[in-house]
Amino acid sequence: MTPVNPWLEEILSLVRKVYEAANAYDKYTPGDELRLDYRNDYLLAQLEVFLPLIRSYFHYEVFGLEHVPKAGRAVLVSNHGILPVDGFLLIYAIKEALGRWPKGLTDRRIFRIPVLRQFFMDLGIVLAHPQTGAALLERGEIVYIMPGGAREAFKSSRDRYQLMWKRRKGFVRLAMQTGAPIIPAVCIGIDETYHVFFEGYKLSERLFGKDVFLPISLPVGLGPLPLPARLTHHIGKPIRFRYRPGDAADPRKVNRLHGRVMESMEELLKRGMAAHRPEPTEPAADVAARAEPPADRQGGPRKTDRPATTD
Repeated sequence: MTPVNPWLEEILSLVRKVYEAANAYDKYTPGDELRLDYRNDYLLAQLEVFLPLIRSYFHYEVFGLEHVPKAGRAVLVSNHGILPVDGFLLIYAIKEALGRWPKGLTDRRIFRIPVLRQFFMDLGIVLAHPQTGAALLERGEIVYIMPGGAREAFKSSRDRYQLMWKRRKGFVRLAMQTGAPIIPAVCIGIDETYHVFFEGYKLSERLFGKDVFLPISLPVGLGPLPLPARLTHHIGKPIRFRYRPGDAADPRKVNRLHGRVMESMEELLKRGMAAHRPEPTEPAADVAARAEPPADRQGGPRKTDRPATTD
């Protein structure tokens, strides 16, 4: 019998240990995606240790936190990049500023991916479903949704900052049914963390049909790591309305409110992109100095007294 090469044996041993550790960590059982009260506070406390590093890497800033309510229900919506680190950063920014932890809603497919599903659950994220969203809002929670979903996340870099929300109106109906204001937010820079050469879902659907599980994508960064793009969140004023819960069944009223949200999002994107890109006549050194102000003493996201972008 041919002896196994020592280095190959070491690699196989490491793979076994990683596999066993992953199995031990992933405790998901069907139905866990509906657990509204679950959150792994111990893990979240450990993750906070890495916050200063992540914020520094992405030069993270957030404007408009004053538009997030200190109490009461709200539907927070934002654009979706291929690496949802922006959502992670925004949730912690809201926690630090207001002491609130927004509850994320995510796609059913996430709960079919071992380890990743457990990590999402540990963050307090639940299945995106009208019942889960309504239950959380009735309890006075902030529900965080990226309506564009994975299709928007895996779009080609040619379509950077294009919102794929035309048919995504469930969040509008959810807000109407519960009377929750809709808070628009955009993250500028998230579509620059990787360069994506083609639209992942379009290719996979051509090859395997409409019911594909995952897209075929080729994101290029610093190897597997994201590029150190500057990430900036802009949060707009809450969009309030006078519709009744039953109006969520009226397509015209849903479309009208959806249109208001889209207008607000496009305006936030426009203003955010204008602030993100330096003026052509401005010296590069001045732009760099202005773009990276000193961090506050707590090392958190920089706040501002200037008016936030609004709808």
